[in-house]
Amino acid sequence: MEKYKEATKDFTIADQIDPSLGGANKCKSIIEYVQKTYNLIAKKAFQKPARIQGMSKTLQKNIIPEKIQDQTKDKKQILFDSMKYGLNENSYLHFKVLRQLEKEGEIPVCFIIMDEKTNCSCISIYNTNISIKKDMEEDADGIIINPFLNSVEAMIEEKIVSYPSIMVTNLSHLFINGVSMNIKFSKSILTHNTFT
Repeated sequence: MEKYKEATKDFTIADQIDPSLGGANKCKSIIEYVQKTYNLIAKKAFQKPARIQGMSKTLQKNIIPEKIQDQTKDKKQILFDSMKYGLNENSYLHFKVLRQLEKEGEIPVCFIIMDEKTNCSCISIYNTNISIKKDMEEDADGIIINPFLNSVEAMIEEKIVSYPSIMVTNLSHLFINGVSMNIKFSKSILTHNTFT
């Protein structure tokens, strides 16, 4: 579950015991990923200011696709600056995708997202496969029901670097461009798990 601080510590110990296991390389890969993600969130994925403002204005209209209005009608819209760590029940986050993240290992599939106030976070999606990247392209419109906010951390040069991440384990809570990711991906995951 993205416990990178603990993972880097374990890989460092493993490398001291047996360098042939590749612990040092794993540790380096994690540190580079966390630092890159932290920088992308801080710099709004290096998007141009005009593009960020355009996405923000679209989100401020808070237009919920008709087919998913039943999912949000009894819930309050929440933004990053009012979220608490952990589960934010009876709420939904409306966001734009700024960028896909490349990382070692397929799951979770991660992206940089933005709310209407242009605050950014990572989103980490579990129980899916990398083909979800086709749906979550730059500027895709997303809604997460009952978002779970997590802090992802790693020790880098004796300093803890951390960033916020929305953890999605239940695809029925994630809608991209008005489409339920649960309906779209549950069948393909079942087929994959059955025949592999």
